Amino acid sequence: MMKLEDVKAKMDTAYDKWQKRIATTQKFRDRAEKNWNIIVANGWDKYLQENGEFNPWDVKRETGSDKAFDITYKYNDAIDAEAESKKKEPEVEQIYKNWVVKYNNALKLAKDIEEMPQIFKDVVALLAEEWTDWDRRDRERMKKMKEKLPAYKYGMTKEERAEYTRAHNNYRQSFPINRENDLKQSDEYLYKKNEDEATMYVKDLIHRIKNRVGEITNLENIHFHGKALNGIVEGTTGTAVIETILAGGYNIQRLHYRVLVK
Repeated sequence: MMKLEDVKAKMDTAYDKWQKRIATTQKFRDRAEKNWNIIVANGWDKYLQENGEFNPWDVKRETGSDKAFDITYKYNDAIDAEAESKKKEPEVEQIYKNWVVKYNNALKLAKDIEEMPQIFKDVVALLAEEWTDWDRRDRERMKKMKEKLPAYKYGMTKEERAEYTRAHNNYRQSFPINRENDLKQSDEYLYKKNEDEATMYVKDLIHRIKNRVGEITNLENIHFHGKALNGIVEGTTGTAVIETILAGGYNIQRLHYRVLVK
């Protein structure tokens, strides 16, 4: 999840590119107009074709003027360049608008996090620390598993090649490339990544609670003890029971806390 200031920087860059594209289109339009004024002043506009451009060779042949060839050629070039630049404007404009949406969403997320009740912030901190501890242990497990991988060598027997393939396939199944790359990062990187994931997880929890109770009015009966969030939430349209269970087991990458909203 990108930081708010990073999203804003991307949005500003996209806006600058959009405005630069508009300015480029205008530059070619001005160039075409400048050459058109010269064409009109010399009476060469009568050679304009139905497609809106000139055939400079025909103009030169009719007028005997190298300048007529040069100016009508430049006019055609400017008109074509303006049209090409104009076609690119919607794309860069849309890129900018997409970043505006992302920025507004990031603003909302930042506001939601700032206004998040402390008890939910505590859940975020717990999950971030728990998941980072899990990552540290997984990193050590990855290192040990990688150290035991057989090295490739020329002239391997069929059995050695099969063992080499089996071991490396098992390693990659346990640690896909994106997971391996993450675990190679610093503890600070892992914590920030887990904190971002935990924030989204808790935001989703709050959303599910609000779907049950409307706007939350009372959290006094919610307690956060022993790594569990339990109790009753009161809202404008009703109440909900919150219960935390520890989730894990086969094919679960890491233990996590599943919060049930009843």
